[in-house]
Amino acid sequence: MSVPRSAGPDSSVVADVEQWLDTGHHAQLDGRHDEAALWYMRVLEHEPANFDALQLLGLARISAGRLDEGVDLLRRALAVRANDAAVHNNLGNALRALGRREEAIDALRWAVRLEPANPTMWLNLAHAELDGGNHAGCIATLEALLRMQPRFAQGHASLGLALRAAGRPAEALRALERALALEPRLADAHLHRGLALADLGDAAAACQALVVATDLAPAGSQQSVALFCAYAGLEVAEWSRWPRSPLRAPPAGGPAATALDPIRAMHFPTTDADLRAITQRFAEHEGVPTTRAAPLMPRTHAARPRDSIRIAYLSPDFGDHPVCRLVTPVLRRHDRTQFSVLAYGWGSGRGSPHRADLAGTVDQFVDVDGLSDSELAERLRSDGIDIAIDLAGYTAAARPRVFALRVAPVQVGWLGYPGTHATGALDYLVADAISIPPAAAHAFSEQVVRLKQGFMPYEPQTPIAEQRSRADFGLPPDGCVLACFGQTRKINPPLFDAWMAALRAVPDAILWLAANSPAARDGLHRQAVMRGVAPGRIVVTPRVPSQAEYLARYATADLVLDTYPYGSHSTALDALWAGAPLLALAGTTMASRVSAAIVTAAGLNELVSDSLHDYETRIAQLARDGASRSQLRERVRRARLEAPLFNVDRLVADLERAYATMHERALDGLAPAAFDIE
Repeated sequence: MSVPRSAGPDSSVVADVEQWLDTGHHAQLDGRHDEAALWYMRVLEHEPANFDALQLLGLARISAGRLDEGVDLLRRALAVRANDAAVHNNLGNALRALGRREEAIDALRWAVRLEPANPTMWLNLAHAELDGGNHAGCIATLEALLRMQPRFAQGHASLGLALRAAGRPAEALRALERALALEPRLADAHLHRGLALADLGDAAAACQALVVATDLAPAGSQQSVALFCAYAGLEVAEWSRWPRSPLRAPPAGGPAATALDPIRAMHFPTTDADLRAITQRFAEHEGVPTTRAAPLMPRTHAARPRDSIRIAYLSPDFGDHPVCRLVTPVLRRHDRTQFSVLAYGWGSGRGSPHRADLAGTVDQFVDVDGLSDSELAERLRSDGIDIAIDLAGYTAAARPRVFALRVAPVQVGWLGYPGTHATGALDYLVADAISIPPAAAHAFSEQVVRLKQGFMPYEPQTPIAEQRSRADFGLPPDGCVLACFGQTRKINPPLFDAWMAALRAVPDAILWLAANSPAARDGLHRQAVMRGVAPGRIVVTPRVPSQAEYLARYATADLVLDTYPYGSHSTALDALWAGAPLLALAGTTMASRVSAAIVTAAGLNELVSDSLHDYETRIAQLARDGASRSQLRERVRRARLEAPLFNVDRLVADLERAYATMHERALDGLAPAAFDIE
């Protein structure tokens, strides 16, 4: 933070005041903030309106983590000298840290007006606008800065960050490359260039950029940047940067640009508790408030006795996406005598038949692409929503700030994100006793509501295409076909080690994977050779756009293999529906236990392993035992008709009971509390 000083002492100031200020300032520069505060308070005892003492004490309080006190002191300083740009700037940064975004933006706009030649103040304003989801405002601020200072490298880098956040990766890449042309060793520009390349699907180039970013990153953030690099490598089976130990809770501090997002973190070994800390750190750095907002007052039965409960589903994935396919049958079945159902969508699904289908199942569909987070929050409040359901969490294009602004008396996470919001913004998280066992509940900021028969609905939207022969897929005519059609990024060294050990133990077994990237195929073959397995035993076929053709592939597979630590979710449902047994591997996060919950809800709990060693052993056993696989396939076939997993009517009834209980608690003025639906 900048530290302005007065032009000179006032004639009425006692002789010692300047010495006290200098002594306090030196202590502050040395990081002794409490000692500095004592000297400033001594000044204020003699001169309560001393500008330097007020603003320096404000900065000392902010540096010590006492943000509210610091804000009050900076406001008092501005009451003495209203046109000090540095104090407005410091006030805006403190308000931003408190999550008071509108006030922060107002203060930072004053700073820019008062000192328009200072690029740092423009950057602070832009990032405050980005905190609130105002991508257009942030981009406009940065473009105005760059018109004045076109060779300001950090301005181009920040513009790249904003364009990425706005879903414009190609433009982001151009901005980041301009930044690097001006300042080739700008570490955060290399980082976001790598992430933009990953957004554009160029995983190999992303890896190269992120290796450079890792080498240039300051010591305090190098580990986080290395994890971005390791994650990018997963897309092409480049695992040299895979971490040697599980992810732990991050240390306090560090630059915001290197905060690892929780979705990436779920792809590395970790625990629910550490993932909560990682998520909270990410939320803080993204400007998502991490303190629970005051709840809205619910509508009362007495005031509106015949009203149904107004529930709103929010997602950027109402399009050709698993979340849309899974949730549409639920929306269609909601009891309209009890519930009014609204959906609020944004993202890439506009104009797709999947969105049109979903929109036809709800009482009102609202396209909110053009609304900022605060505008969307105000829209939801004005629509009188009783229960707002977040289907996105921290996935791509999610809007967690909206829920932090408190849009409904009850706010719920369900289905689309296998983890905690970690901020206190959501009151409840809908799960089951396997995906979040009671012993893990402490690692979630929400109250966990468990549905007895599982929390994931499944009703296929398309019929399964006709089965094709092995030869059509380049598979040999004999031998057990082990298949995994999950994303390549879910495959990693420990998992692949287990798969290759099973292939070495069963010489006629084949591993069938799906990937569109030749680099991914070549990387997987290279990793197999390094583990003593011939590349011809790893068959990698392109993904198919048709859901019906994709489902038909499972008829050719003998056994489907789970991924770990980010497990199979919608792909596990697809495999079982298509008739293929799936061997699940349960771990230490919700994301690694969902597949076990799915398999158990299908009545196949013996197909759940709880360690990589057991998983590897079971793969080899089942690969050798064709009779057992045939029995399992028959049980999977029966599960389509009998198992709770595929009973969407039952799940909707349980979900509605859960919503009604949440609503009743809010009406009665009771705090959210965990409960089970039996």
